[in-house]
Amino acid sequence: MSIVLTRLQEYRAASPEASKYTTRTTRAGAFDCYALGNSELGSIVTQDMLDEAAASAGRDIKIPVFDSESISITSGTRPVSISDSENTSALMSVTKNVYSWGFTMTPAQYMNNEIKYRQDWQRKFKKYLDALIVQLETDALTELNTNKNQPYSELLVHTEVSDTITSTDANKDRLLGDLSVIMNAHDFYSDKLRIVGNPGVQGFIRQQEKYGQLNQENKTLEYLDKTLHFTNQLSNAVGYQATGYAINPGSLGLLFTHEPDAIMRTRLGESTEFDTAMVPVLNIPMSTYYYESREDQSAIAGAASSHLTRAGVENFGFSVEIAFITAYNDDLVNNASPIMKFQVADPA
Repeated sequence: MSIVLTRLQEYRAASPEASKYTTRTTRAGAFDCYALGNSELGSIVTQDMLDEAAASAGRDIKIPVFDSESISITSGTRPVSISDSENTSALMSVTKNVYSWGFTMTPAQYMNNEIKYRQDWQRKFKKYLDALIVQLETDALTELNTNKNQPYSELLVHTEVSDTITSTDANKDRLLGDLSVIMNAHDFYSDKLRIVGNPGVQGFIRQQEKYGQLNQENKTLEYLDKTLHFTNQLSNAVGYQATGYAINPGSLGLLFTHEPDAIMRTRLGESTEFDTAMVPVLNIPMSTYYYESREDQSAIAGAASSHLTRAGVENFGFSVEIAFITAYNDDLVNNASPIMKFQVADPA
């Protein structure tokens, strides 16, 4: 087992400490939807795509797809000659982005320090992991917004503002139920519509929870056919109290690309190793990189390290290329998308 994998196992078993709230892990509802999309029934991500993407470092990824078409059915007659009806294929380009971080550990630093090696390693890892979660959630929300639906054939009692289903405060209690109907009206059907909402959405859903079978009004049906995900990275526009996305399952996914040496698990002597590991909390695979060196560490921690003019140093690196995959749509202006944005206006 590699040194990095051992450290990650220790991180999972970390016990609470007095300073645990000085770095806090945010909610990543949008990223969760992309990650869960890989294992959903009818996922757009296949095992072949995952295998190809993992080893695609230095290469672009393009996915074969079919374009949409306008089809007409002959009515009132049977033609003698059958016309050709060839499908139009295309290549969907996939954009990958590298996410990377690293830190060093100086074992000799902990010989005369109240903070021990394991505590310091876990703290360093967690603060970068928390930052990564915020970045991934922000990027996932950007992808949802870029691919949100534009044409609406049915809005029920709601309106459309800037390609967003907009509900009044008076109608917000029926919004969740109506989202399923609006999806159905655009020929998207599922038993469990995914909802990604900000704290405003969570607030009005909690209000619906107070209506149960023993109360006069039962509003649980408004959200029982939904899978709820929440995010703190989605802001309301001025004049609105809640914002979110409704997503038809099987429409999202993630592809991961690793460093070639990480896939090969390269070992250079006894002090350098490449590998891959599942990162806790996010539960995604990342490339890991570890090497040992000797450095002047006298300035890294003030008086606590002034004596470390030459010391052994452990260097830990983590990285991954991630591509956010959304169901192909060759004409977002005219073809409905399985991602619909919604918002609730402030009280009048």
